[in-house]
Amino acid sequence: MKAHMPMAICLQLVFSAWMAFSFVQIYKEGGIQNGLLFGFFLGVLVGLINASWYLWLPVPFTFMEKWLATGFGECLGCGLILGFVYRKDRGKQDVLGRKGQTDGNGRSKKS
Repeated sequence: MKAHMPMAICLQLVFSAWMAFSFVQIYKEGGIQNGLLFGFFLGVLVGLINASWYLWLPVPFTFMEKWLATGFGECLGCGLILGFVYRKDRGKQDVLGRKGQTDGNGRSKKS
């Protein structure tokens, strides 16, 4: 199991990057609502693919249910994070969401 961990981490990073890229291309304005919608649609797809492993692997039915829920939950959570981070309507807010003057990096300007 330890021998496969670097590959598993790489695959998760690639999946995350692809999900973020897809979200930005599909939902140009971003936002939490769009993030949840994106996570829902992708979660159903990933959950069903994960659940289909039940057909080929000799595991109990409860594993299939957990695979479905885990795949769906992971994508829904990722969509929520993407929607929160990528929002066009943030305007001139700093990292904490306070309105005011920022220096372009999300930090408040000192007066």
